Amino acid sequence: MRSRFGRSYIGEPDVIAEQLAADSTVREADTVLVTVPNQLGVGYNAELLESILTLVAPDAGWR
Repeated sequence: MRSRFGRSYIGEPDVIAEQLAADSTVREADTVLVTVPNQLGVGYNAELLESILTLVAPDAGWR
């Protein structure tokens, strides 16, 4: 099994979703790793992951 780190996606949720949907490598992947900044605390990271699930993932075409 191989993991590769690629480019970073930073910005508003709609922009990130558009970039992810347009990236053929991301579209073909069966797993996407999300790195969160652990020094900002559990509450911040929980909100960040919730935003990814509710705002980015559906618009990026993830199921």
